[in-house]
Amino acid sequence: LSGDSVYVLDTIRNKINEKEMYVVLTITTSCNLACAYCFENGTIRHAINEKTLSEVIHNIEKYIIENGIKKLHCTLFGGEPLLEEQLVAKFTTVLHEFCKDNEILLTISMTTNGLIANKSLLEKLYQNSLTCVQVTFDGPKEMNNRRRSRNISVKDPYTTILKNLNTFLSIFDTVNIKYNFDKQNLDEFDIFLNDLLEVVQSQYIGKIVILVEAIQ
Repeated sequence: LSGDSVYVLDTIRNKINEKEMYVVLTITTSCNLACAYCFENGTIRHAINEKTLSEVIHNIEKYIIENGIKKLHCTLFGGEPLLEEQLVAKFTTVLHEFCKDNEILLTISMTTNGLIANKSLLEKLYQNSLTCVQVTFDGPKEMNNRRRSRNISVKDPYTTILKNLNTFLSIFDTVNIKYNFDKQNLDEFDIFLNDLLEVVQSQYIGKIVILVEAIQ
C-alpha cells in the first residue's frame, strides 16, 4: 500500500480458523457536519484518490486469494463516506463482482451521518451487498443540532436526518441508530425516541436497532 493508505485501510484482520477478513475503509475524512467530539478534528480533511482506492482493492483481493478467505466483511467510514459517491460506488461494485466470481460471502456496512440520501446511489450500494447503515444522534433536536452543526450551513440536521431514515429503511435490511449520551442528554432519550416514532413509517420499525454509547 502507498503512504496515503495508512489512514485509508484502518483494519485488515483475518480469523484464520473461520477464514474471515474484516476491513474498515475510510473513504474520506471530509464531513458535512462538525461534531464537537470528532476524533478527526484538527486533521487535514480530504478524500482518497482513485489510484489509492484501486491499490487498496487490489491488496484486499490479493490477500483473499493468498489466504483462502471465504467471508469478507467491510465497513465504510469517514468523515462522511457519501460525500464521495463515485468512490463508494466503485469500491462496492468491484468487490461485489470479485466476491461473486470467487464464491466469497461479502457483507458491507456503512457509518453515515444521514444527511445525504441519494436513493439511486443507495439502491446501487444495496445491490452491491451493502445491507446495513449506522446513523448517529446526540440527543433530541436542540441538543443534537448544537453539538453537530457548529459553524456550518446546515442549521437543522436533526430534522433532515430523521426524515432521511425512511429512505435508508426502505432500501437496507438494517439501520443501526446510535445514541451518544452523557450527563447532559441521558434524560432526553425518551424525547428522541418519541421523535423517531413520529417520523419513521410503521412498516420500517422492525428494521431499526438502537445502540446506546457513553461519550465524554
